[in-house]
Amino acid sequence: MGETRKKLHGKLTKMAAPLDLPTGRMKGRTDMPSVEKFIKDGLDPVHAVYVFVQNISSFFGEGVSRLPEMKT
Repeated sequence: MGETRKKLHGKLTKMAAPLDLPTGRMKGRTDMPSVEKFIKDGLDPVHAVYVFVQNISSFFGEGVSRLPEMKT
């Protein structure tokens, strides 16, 4: 299980794109909407966080489902 974890971590790290955040530069997807954007678009802050987490989960699921390690 340790080798699979290492392979998967390496692939996920390569898939991530850099983001410029207020806390500093981090890896992530530049096309991912932010909580701040959802709030500016008029969503309640609590609902904005919920929608953001749903989006992250969806992007993650779509990305890793293509990897051979997730076949089983």
